[in-house]
Amino acid sequence: MYQPSTPRAATQPAGKVALFFGLRAGLLLGIAQSIIIIYQNHGSYSPYGALNAPLSVLLWVVAFLGAGILAAKQIGKTSTGTLAGLWAGIVGGLFTAGTLLFELITSYFGYGYDLETIIAIIAGSLLGMIFLVLFAMGAGTGLGALGGLIGQSFFHKAPVAPMPQYQQKEPPQQQSQTKQS
Repeated sequence: MYQPSTPRAATQPAGKVALFFGLRAGLLLGIAQSIIIIYQNHGSYSPYGALNAPLSVLLWVVAFLGAGILAAKQIGKTSTGTLAGLWAGIVGGLFTAGTLLFELITSYFGYGYDLETIIAIIAGSLLGMIFLVLFAMGAGTGLGALGGLIGQSFFHKAPVAPMPQYQQKEPPQQQSQTKQS
């Protein structure tokens, strides 16, 4: 029995591709954002310090769109780009929240606050960090979907072999009747 060859999109697991590109984009995003945060908190005054916020926003947008584009270009489905953006948002948001938490803890120990005050400040800041991760997940999902739409247009389907045309033979009874006539 003839079975047509499966297209390339069906042979690659979309979830693994989305996870691969999402984790990479999220890690790069988290590292870059952490460098910006540490530079901003510990660096000396710079005339370019006002560019930190726009640079951060641009970095997040490019990372989410890039993850969506690359994942959807690989598979050819917008949903793969959406998942890649979601993974990038989760990883980038958690990495950035971890850096912010570390900076918060180290900055208050330097001022000589007692441990109870530091714990209270950290507990209050954790809610903001949870919202940061949730916002990053939402933004990553939305921008990943947009990137998925862009990347889907660059997807090249593997050529599918044409299906052979078979002709049916007449049943044996009809063949004998046509010969007698």
